[in-house]
Amino acid sequence: MGISLSIAGVLVLLLLLIPRSDAYAALTEGEAAPDFELVSLEGERVKLSELRGQPVVLNFWATWCTPCRKEMPEFQKLVDQYGEAGLKVYGINVGEAEVAVADFRERVGVRFPILIDEEETVQSDYRILPLPATFFVDQEGVIRGVYQYQMSLPQMEAEVTRLLRR
Repeated sequence: MGISLSIAGVLVLLLLLIPRSDAYAALTEGEAAPDFELVSLEGERVKLSELRGQPVVLNFWATWCTPCRKEMPEFQKLVDQYGEAGLKVYGINVGEAEVAVADFRERVGVRFPILIDEEETVQSDYRILPLPATFFVDQEGVIRGVYQYQMSLPQMEAEVTRLLRR
């Protein structure tokens, strides 16, 4: 049993390390952000295209992802600092049950909207692997920054400053 689990773990690790083909390459700066409609923990429907005219940060995450958990409070700081300037920040939870996500949100104390991508369709549209992944989308719906790793607050602030200057 232990050997089987070890082999499975190595296979998963190898799959994560294998370079992606161009067909599944991550979205890049300058591309239009794929539209989506998801429901928040509060039951609000959020459609990306309806947020045009506002800078938007999309952070894809999961409760089991240690780097995701570490950067969540930093995203709340962004909301606190730049929310009045029109910045919208959405956490998009990938593939988890609402009850687990709501419990996590309560424990961490974030107040920005958390959207649920239970079927992982939005994650697929954004071609995300691995988590966390953050997209900075300008007022026209164009991706201006892509990060597929844990971000620091200074990195986040630099990207938001660029978005707000547009």
